[in-house]
Amino acid sequence: MQSALMKKVAGRTGGAFLVLNAYAMVQRAADSANNLKKFLPLFYHALYMEKLEMMYFLIEPVIMKAGYLNIYTASDHDITNAFIKMAQ
Repeated sequence: MQSALMKKVAGRTGGAFLVLNAYAMVQRAADSANNLKKFLPLFYHALYMEKLEMMYFLIEPVIMKAGYLNIYTASDHDITNAFIKMAQ
């Protein structure tokens, strides 16, 4: 009796953790998309048009490693340095 109860509780607990993990991943994707919208609106718009803005969180660590660039004021040297930082 106790073993069956433990299995039932363990199964439901695992399901609850799965739901919470999925929610956390969606929240992280939304937060990353909002950061992108604020710091790189043109890139955000391009991803949004392809319905990919929520996937940005997958590459955000690489982009953050190089730092955000202002597309209007970045020199060729700044862009080159950003690519080098991303490659390392």
